[in-house]
Amino acid sequence: MRWIGAAFVAVCVVAVGGALLIAAPSVAAFVAALADIVLLYLRLCGGVAVLAALVGLWWWVARTRHEHSRQRDGAFPLREYWVEPWPRRIANAMMGRPSARVIVDINAMMSHAAAIGAFGVQEFAPQAGYDRQLEYAREVERTRRAQAVTAGDNVVGNPLVSLQRGTMGVPNAATGRLLAGAYDRTPRPVRTIDQTPPDVPQLPAPSVRVLTPAEAVAESSTTALALGQTEDGEVVRWDLLNTPHLRVHGATRGSGKTNVIQTAAAGALRNGAHVVVLDRVRFKDWGDFRHCAELVDTSDPAALADANSRLLAAYHYRIGKLTAAGAPDISTLPNPPQRIIVVVSEFGAQCEVARSEGVINDVLAPLTQLLRLAAATGIHFIFEDQVVDKWPRAAIANATPVIGRMPDHAGQACGYHGRGGGTGQFAPYSFWFDGQMFRAPHMRPALSALLANAPVPRRLVMLGKPYTAQGGQAQEGERSTVPYSGTFLEGGEGDTVLPPNTPTPTGTVAQERNAGTPPPDEPGRWDAVVAAWFARNPQALTGPAVGISDLARAMCTEAEGNTANYEAYKGRAHPLFHAFRAAVRPPNGDRLGVDVSSIASRDVL
Repeated sequence: MRWIGAAFVAVCVVAVGGALLIAAPSVAAFVAALADIVLLYLRLCGGVAVLAALVGLWWWVARTRHEHSRQRDGAFPLREYWVEPWPRRIANAMMGRPSARVIVDINAMMSHAAAIGAFGVQEFAPQAGYDRQLEYAREVERTRRAQAVTAGDNVVGNPLVSLQRGTMGVPNAATGRLLAGAYDRTPRPVRTIDQTPPDVPQLPAPSVRVLTPAEAVAESSTTALALGQTEDGEVVRWDLLNTPHLRVHGATRGSGKTNVIQTAAAGALRNGAHVVVLDRVRFKDWGDFRHCAELVDTSDPAALADANSRLLAAYHYRIGKLTAAGAPDISTLPNPPQRIIVVVSEFGAQCEVARSEGVINDVLAPLTQLLRLAAATGIHFIFEDQVVDKWPRAAIANATPVIGRMPDHAGQACGYHGRGGGTGQFAPYSFWFDGQMFRAPHMRPALSALLANAPVPRRLVMLGKPYTAQGGQAQEGERSTVPYSGTFLEGGEGDTVLPPNTPTPTGTVAQERNAGTPPPDEPGRWDAVVAAWFARNPQALTGPAVGISDLARAMCTEAEGNTANYEAYKGRAHPLFHAFRAAVRPPNGDRLGVDVSSIASRDVL
């Protein structure tokens, strides 16, 4: 039995060993395949995990940016913007220098958008105007107040953490009253059952006599022009000796800025001054001044530049007289000349037109000198405009503000720093000047009677000679092409006057200043180009003098084949444009685009 059992075991061992020997390659292949399957599964799982991690990271970043930018509790968070590119920021970090950043408070913005760059933050003007935008901002603020006192979107509608009664985020009663504006109503006075104490006898308040237009004008003197009176009845005057120039700001309609200027102008005329009005809208507000003031049509910016040049010539003539007499100002002369009050209406708009026509430097170069130096010679300016946007710094710095009703932010930009509310709450004809409020009289109904006996100007500024400065050039733009009949020059004994049509000396304002300016043209060089341009743009013959830049582009295309250097052609396009307009006549011989039916010949330039 032992041998049988041993043989059986041996046979089993041999069979098993042979089977294992035969199946060894198959087992190895199975194990290898199983290992490949396991590795593939691990790779798929790892890839899915990495993808899920990336998606989760992207979602977290997007969610964070969204949460940082969205409104929460009635307000937007502050936003930070880099104003320098990242290579420069890296260089600054390596050199230990800080990089410029801009912090923007969206909650304080008035407009719908803003531009952010190296210059900082510049808000765009609202399309509906700042007045409408201010009303809209007030309604938005009421909504933000309601949002601030209600639960956020992570609470509303959550039954587990909701703090409000009802379902789906319905506010409670108190919040509903707030949303309906109940708490914005004027509270009712509290009534008590106690008897009110008897009134303490008081003296009647002193009555303040309101000056009539005639009385206000009578309050003016040669060097102090009445503007209005305070609530206490004190007369507010413009002291020409200490405050040589004014700038009057207010809303387009209803503020009364033209009224207060006319008050000063009427007082100046009654005291022997000469008033010059530089207006671009055909003197629609100055009809009562036609017989006693000099009205200059500046719808063409060249006329504005010409007027400033002639005023500068008058300044140099007067400064020569002061130098010869050894007097500090004209008030000390034995026979002082008339003071000249120059009113410039819509100053910002006139500067914009001059800039578009390429003659802005011819406007500002003499004006800057006058604002800085002309006070001693009796030449004073009154600028009128809604705001000070795009004004030259010289006009802002050298003219004292007189501010009427306008949006609060605009009043602050114009220089208002008074107390007791913003400029948006000013009443019509009320103004802030030199730290006090005053009210101007209503002059329009009384102007005709007040100025009936005003004398005709003895000497017209526009009949004088324009000034051409020796040396020094303006900073930008092209030269003026306004003709001149003579020139006052500095540096000699007395007043030296060049004869008419004398060429401008080298280095003057009339010198071409554009890089790449073409050489002088032959006579008739541009006749065909100008005629073809006016044929394509007939509205330029009778409408406003607009289109000089487009004509310069046509000239540049004709000469160079493109418009890249059209700025160099503005200086010669300007005289060609106006010469062609002046040369065109209808069959009756009248000049196109000019209505002189209601303007006296002495008032037309």
